[in-house]
Amino acid sequence: ERPEAKTVELTGYFTDEWCGKSNANPEGAECARRCAGKGSAMALYAGEKLYRIADDDKQKAVDHVGIEVIVVARMGQDGSLRIDEISRPDGDR
Repeated sequence: ERPEAKTVELTGYFTDEWCGKSNANPEGAECARRCAGKGSAMALYAGEKLYRIADDDKQKAVDHVGIEVIVVARMGQDGSLRIDEISRPDGDR
């Protein structure tokens, strides 16, 4: 029996896993897109920690690099996030 995935709400920046926190900002957006295109997994950098994004949700993350986001997601046993909702701290979706 699989335990329930834990729902979390995190605020941070999407980035590629290869470059990590160095691309978790507006200036790193282009590099993050490039690395994702070359095969890097995506991650959310929040609270000084990188959270891997589930492969099914990679494009959602790529679409939101370079902007601060609030992510509601389910955290799997392996620590990866399955995204349920992405919003902006200023209320935009």
